[in-house]
Amino acid sequence: MTTFCGHCSGVITWTNHWGEQTASIGVTVCAHDGEGHAQFQYTHTHRSTGEETQCDYKVPLVTTPCHFGGVRWWFLCPLSRYGVYCGRRVGKLYLPPGGVYYGCRHCYDLSYESRNEPRLARPGGIGYPLVLERQYEDLYGQVHRWTYRGRPTRKAKKLRILEARLDACCGG
Repeated sequence: MTTFCGHCSGVITWTNHWGEQTASIGVTVCAHDGEGHAQFQYTHTHRSTGEETQCDYKVPLVTTPCHFGGVRWWFLCPLSRYGVYCGRRVGKLYLPPGGVYYGCRHCYDLSYESRNEPRLARPGGIGYPLVLERQYEDLYGQVHRWTYRGRPTRKAKKLRILEARLDACCGG
C-alpha cells in the first residue's frame, strides 16, 4: 500500500472581528509509510500572569485503511492523565482555556454541549420551548438585515426555523 510520503509546514493564524491576528501556531508534518508526526510550535501566554511558555513538541500520526481505498490519518494524543500516557487515536486535538498543550477530549475532560443540557431541554422535553424561545430572542437581537438582494439572510432563515419549531411544540 502506498501512502503520502513527505514533509509539509505552514502557519495557522486566528483573527478577531476587526481582522487583527490574535493567535498563530506553526505546524510541520512529516509523514512516511503510514506513520509520522505533526510538530507544533507556538508561544502560550497565561492570561492572568502574562507568563509565556514556548511550546515545541511532536504529536505522533498513524493511519487506518479506508473501505474504498486510501488511508485515514489520526493524531495520537500526546498528553498524560494521572501519570499515564493517553495515546488515544483521535481526529481532533483541543486546547481549552487553561490548557498549554493540545490533547484529546478525554484528557481535558471535555464533552459536547448537547450532553451538558438537561434532558427536559432536549426536543420533546418540558423545557424545550423555553430553550427555543431563549435562542430565538438571542438571535433576534443579532439580526441587522432581514434580506440581502431580495433574499433572506442566514440569520433570518434561522429565525424562521426557530419560529416553526416553537409553533410545532407549542401548538401556536
